[in-house]
Amino acid sequence: QSVHTLVADATEDLDSWLELVSLCRKEGMFSLCSNILRKLGAPLPPRRTNSQFDLFDQYSSQDSLNSKPHDRVLYSTFQYWWSTGEKSRALTELSAFLKSCALPSSLSTSSNMFSSHDATSFRVKCLLKCATWMRELEQGDVQDIMELLLEARELAKDEYSVWHAWAVANFDQLKKADSKQKGTTVEEDIQPAPVFTPLPHSSSITHLPGSAQHSRTPPISTFLSPTGHKASKMNSYFTPKKITNTAGSTLLSMQQADKVTPFAIEAIKGFVRSIILGQGQPVANLLQDTLRLITLWFSYGTKKGVLAVLDSELLKVSPDNWLGVIPQLIARIHIKSPEISGLLRKLLTKVAAVHPQALVCPISVALNTSSSQQHYVATEVLQEMRKSHRKLVEEATIVSRELMKVAITPQELWYDGLEQAAQSYIDAKDIHSMMQILKDLHDTMNEQNPMTRRNGEGFTDGIGKIGVSTLRDIAFRHAYGKLIHDASYWIEQFRISGRTVDLHQAWEIYHQIFRKVRVQINALKKLELHHVSVLLMDASNWSLAVPGTYKPGSRDICISGFSPTVHVISSKQRPRRMSVLGSDGKQYQFLLKGHEDLRQDERVMQLFGLINVCLQQDRITSERGLNIVRYSVLPLSNNSGLIGWVENCDTMNQLVKSYRESKDIPLYVERVLLERNVLRTKGPNPNYDKLPLIHKVELFRHV
Repeated sequence: QSVHTLVADATEDLDSWLELVSLCRKEGMFSLCSNILRKLGAPLPPRRTNSQFDLFDQYSSQDSLNSKPHDRVLYSTFQYWWSTGEKSRALTELSAFLKSCALPSSLSTSSNMFSSHDATSFRVKCLLKCATWMRELEQGDVQDIMELLLEARELAKDEYSVWHAWAVANFDQLKKADSKQKGTTVEEDIQPAPVFTPLPHSSSITHLPGSAQHSRTPPISTFLSPTGHKASKMNSYFTPKKITNTAGSTLLSMQQADKVTPFAIEAIKGFVRSIILGQGQPVANLLQDTLRLITLWFSYGTKKGVLAVLDSELLKVSPDNWLGVIPQLIARIHIKSPEISGLLRKLLTKVAAVHPQALVCPISVALNTSSSQQHYVATEVLQEMRKSHRKLVEEATIVSRELMKVAITPQELWYDGLEQAAQSYIDAKDIHSMMQILKDLHDTMNEQNPMTRRNGEGFTDGIGKIGVSTLRDIAFRHAYGKLIHDASYWIEQFRISGRTVDLHQAWEIYHQIFRKVRVQINALKKLELHHVSVLLMDASNWSLAVPGTYKPGSRDICISGFSPTVHVISSKQRPRRMSVLGSDGKQYQFLLKGHEDLRQDERVMQLFGLINVCLQQDRITSERGLNIVRYSVLPLSNNSGLIGWVENCDTMNQLVKSYRESKDIPLYVERVLLERNVLRTKGPNPNYDKLPLIHKVELFRHV
C-alpha cells in the first residue's frame, strides 16, 4: 500500500483502504486501523507519542480533518469506536449521522463515488447497524428501533438483510413481551409492534436516543453540514396508524389483540420473506431463520390472527428450505390442535410431492408409535404420497418395520424385558410396573397371521409381535413357548388371587427362560438375514434411496440389496453392523442399534452441521480445516435406529483397551481397586450400582 500511495492518493482507492481497515479491526489491530482512518480523513485525534507512526500522523492530521470526510470513512470510524469499547459514542454519532446527511439524495449528489443505488444501499446498512446497536445496548424504545427498520424496508424491499433484521427484532421483542405478559404485571416499556404507512411529505421524526447533543465530544455532523450545524430536519418515511381486522389486513387492532400477537405476526412475515430472499445466503442463516419460524408456528399458532397469517405465509416458502428441519416437523405431528395439525399435514404433503425420498422414511417411522394423533397424521401424509409413489411408500414401510426386527431379536426382547421386570419388583417394589412389563412381553407371543397384519405395524414403543414366518421366530416359539405359557398361567393366578406363592412360581419359570436366553445372546456373533427378515433378504433394485445419501438435484442412489449376513458387535447394547448395496455399485456400512433412542443423535448431527458452516465461514478455522465428522442418523422408533458407519475409527473403549493390554494393565483396574480398597468387598457391590452418578465419580477420583 505504501508503494501504491506514491502514485495514487488514498481517497482514489477508497475500497482497498476500507477493506484493509475492516481486516485490521476484525484482527484486533486497532492502532493500525486508527492510523489508516486518520489518513483517510476520519476525525480522530492525532497520536501524541514518539512512535514510528509520528510522520504518518503528521501527514494525515490537519488538512484531512479540515476537509469533509467521506461517508464510508465515517461509517468505518463508527465501527472502529464500537470495536474499541466506545459503544455509546459510536451509537450517538451514527444516530446523528443518519439524521443529518445520510439521506440517499444527499449521498448521491455529495460524491461522484455514490450512485443512487449505492447511496440507498449505504443508508440501509447504516439503518440496520444503528438498530442492531440500539438493541444490543438496550437504548431507546421499541418505536425508535422499529422506525429505523421500517425505513430500511421501504428503501430495500427485496433485501434479505433488511427482512432478517426486522424479523429478529420482532422475535426478540416477542420473547420480552411474552415473558412480561405471563407475569403479574406488564411493563409499560413493552410496546405493541408498530405498523406504519408511508408519508413522504412528513417533516418530523422521533428523536433517536443518544443523539449528538448529548455527546461528550463535538459531533461528527459538524464536518458534514456546510454551516457547521446539524441538519435541522429529516423527512419521516412512516407514521403510526391504528389497524383494524379487515379482510385485506392480517394484523389485529390493538383493542382486539394482546401485546404478543402483533410481534408474532410481524416476525412470521419477516422470517418467511427473509427465507424466500435468502438464496445464496449461508446455510446457517437460513437454518436459523427456519427454526425460529417453526418456534413461532408451534408456540403462537393457536393465537387469534396468527393462524391466518401462517396459513397464507408458510406455503410461500420453497420445499427445499424445509428439508433441513424435517426432524423438527415430524417431532410435532402429535400436536392435537386441529388447525396446527392440518397446516402441518398440508406442508408435509407439499414437501413430499417435491422430495419424496427425503420424507418417506421419517414419515414411515412415525407410524411406529403409540400416539394416535401422530399415527393419524403420518397415515394421511403417506396416503397422499401413495397416490404418486406407491412403490416407494411400500419399500420405506418394509425397511422401517423389518430393520426393527433385525435390531432386536425375540431372545433380546425377553431378556431385557425380564430384567426390567425384576428390577421393578426387587429394587423398586413396584408390582404394578412389573405386571405391566410382563403383560407386554406375553402380548408379543399372541399369534397373528402376518398376511393380516396392518401396514406399518412393527415394534410399537419397543414391543412388537414375535411372528411365525421367520426361522428365528419359529425357533424361539418352539424353545420357549411352553415355558412362557406356564408362566402366563401363574401370573394370571396371581392377578386373580394376589397370593405371593403364585408369583414366585411364575418367577421360577422366568428365571429358567432368563438363563437360557442369556446363554444364547452371549453366543450370538452374527445373524443370517433370511432367518430374521425374508423381505429384506429378497429386496432387489428398489426405488428407495440408501439412508443418508439423498441430495436434492442429484441422482438418487437407490437400494439394490442388503448383505446376507449381519454382524453383532460384542458390547452392552449388542448393535449390528450391516451393509447395503447401492445402485452405484458401492457398499454402504451402517450400525443398527436397538435399545437406544436415536432422535437426540439426529438433532446433534444437525447441530454439528450448523457448527461446520460457522467454521467454514470463519477465515482462521477454515484455513486450519477444522470440521466435525458427521454421519447419517435414521431413527426407526423411540428405541432403535440406523447410523452411518464411520470408517477408520475406534471407540474410546477400544483405544483404552489397546493401550492397557500393551502395558499389561487390567482393563477394569479402577473397578478392582475400588472394590478392594474402598468398598472392601469381593465381587460387585449391589449398593454401589444404586449410587448417583456424581457419587460414583467421587469414588473413582478417590481411587
